[in-house]
Amino acid sequence: MIIRVAEDFGFKVRTFQHVLEGYKVAGEIAKHGAGASTFSDWWTYKMEVRDAIPYNAAILAAHGVRVSLNSDSTELARRMYWEAAKVVKYGGVSETEALKMITLNPAGQLGIDDRVGSLEVGKDADIAVFSAHPFSPDARVDYTLVDGTVYFDRAKDLAARKHGHRDERTRRRRSGTGFASAGRRPGGALPAVSGPLAAAAARAETIAIIGGHVVPVSAPEIEGGTILISKGKIEAIGKDVVIPEGARVIDAAGQFVYPGLIDGLTTLGLWEIGSVAGTVDVQEVGDVNPHAKAWVAVNPHSDLIPVTRANGVTAALTAPTGGRISGQSALIRMAGTTPMALTIKAPVAMHVNYPSGRRSSADKSGSGKPKEKKFADRQKEKKRNQEKGLKRLANLLEEAKAYGAALDAARAGKIAPPKADPPLEALVPAARGQVPVVMRADDADDIRGAVKFASEHALKLIVAGGLEAWRCTSELKKADVPVLLTPNRRPRRESDSYDASFANARLLHAAGVRFAIVTGHNYNARNLPYEAAMARAFGLPAAEALRSITLSPATIFGVADRMGSLAPGKDANVIVASGDIMDHRTVVTRVFIDGVEQSLETRHTRLYNQFKDRP
Repeated sequence: MIIRVAEDFGFKVRTFQHVLEGYKVAGEIAKHGAGASTFSDWWTYKMEVRDAIPYNAAILAAHGVRVSLNSDSTELARRMYWEAAKVVKYGGVSETEALKMITLNPAGQLGIDDRVGSLEVGKDADIAVFSAHPFSPDARVDYTLVDGTVYFDRAKDLAARKHGHRDERTRRRRSGTGFASAGRRPGGALPAVSGPLAAAAARAETIAIIGGHVVPVSAPEIEGGTILISKGKIEAIGKDVVIPEGARVIDAAGQFVYPGLIDGLTTLGLWEIGSVAGTVDVQEVGDVNPHAKAWVAVNPHSDLIPVTRANGVTAALTAPTGGRISGQSALIRMAGTTPMALTIKAPVAMHVNYPSGRRSSADKSGSGKPKEKKFADRQKEKKRNQEKGLKRLANLLEEAKAYGAALDAARAGKIAPPKADPPLEALVPAARGQVPVVMRADDADDIRGAVKFASEHALKLIVAGGLEAWRCTSELKKADVPVLLTPNRRPRRESDSYDASFANARLLHAAGVRFAIVTGHNYNARNLPYEAAMARAFGLPAAEALRSITLSPATIFGVADRMGSLAPGKDANVIVASGDIMDHRTVVTRVFIDGVEQSLETRHTRLYNQFKDRP
């Protein structure tokens, strides 16, 4: 419509912004001569982006449209080099053309490509120096120059931290500066789409995956190894595995074989289209809902499940949100046609939002306009709110213990049964320390408070979020509290270093704190391996980064005997990939869940195939 209006009135659209369905009319955009500035893979956060696909940039570029990638996010803007790498994965764009989407192409769309966007004699000396190829999972920016001036020098930044110059502005004044994969190259082709298999027949099928670089996680890697799958389990793994007659043999030569990835915190199956309330079922009415069970509400036919599965995630913790006590989570597999078929373990944990005490920093006056409060008053209000919230939570736990004792006495025939109270009854196992309590907390004081509260009430605590967990390593280690870490976020405090969240996992690992890296998301759950990649780029050993999205969450949730690594007797949750799973360019070529090979067809691949060759 905009193109028609422009041509009717004699003007040209220079660039369409967001243009998430641009792939449907790529030819018309190219003919008009407009550019396109889009996201790499955002989708379904509102109705009008329901058909957004990660192949959008590749299809537009193939039709001759000048494409750039944008972030719409002050956090994501910090790692656009990896957003560009996704275009290599989704659609097979060359690395050079993908880099242009975050350099020369946006410069051209803004009309400044005569000055910036490429390294040429006479252009402005705007230069970034990386520690590795920008698309590698080990890539990190070491220097940034603007107009020939070094505005960021990582070595100087690290040195300044050693001298205690934590505040960015202080470092800038004192230093005179401003703010600021290794391995095989994967292919960019679309994965082969396998047809659906009858579950019963597939479970009886014996499969041998041979010749791949096997990464068991819990044991040394095996070059040219074999994994034998039978009746939904891993029967054998090694170099000299005997393949029984009649087994289906899959040649994985040149590829990597991993255990299925586990996202330890999501709302998958409870959340479909962000702006459509009827498709979002993550929170119940009221703020105390311990009896809310995620597994009975999961939609097994969600489009988000196959999209997540297609990038190697085979299991996820799906959890309710909101209120003081949100409800109970479940570990679900990314395959199944009913909620029961999806459920691996339920309940896994009771989910609680730690009372931070943070509310609006302003009161409403009679006119409806906010009235500013002094800092000291806000702090007092926060403390009062927090104490009130903690007291209420403590009372609920004590009531649950008392109710549980009454139920036990009634079952023993000592007293009459108490009046039915489903919320209190659901809270009993958590109050008794029999079921873990996942407390969402990011602030260091809140994390310490959660650890203290859990100790006082004998709760089996797991911290979720953990943005400032690196400040609390001694307390977390001493109490042996694991963290479900959502890593790639902006630092919480202005005085923090720019990479505080990126280095969080490394510091937890160095301190011996147990953790799993999670997305805490829904449509972005497929990007789980890239959350781990950033931690790896900023010092977390590669093996630990992989463990944080496989065996670590399995251990935290009590299912390590079934999944999280490749070993005989474990569930056959296996993925085959063209390269390093934490490399954005890697393509997942096969996914097995409980020994059943899953289709890699998704809503996105269907739309890709429908529109990629449209005239």
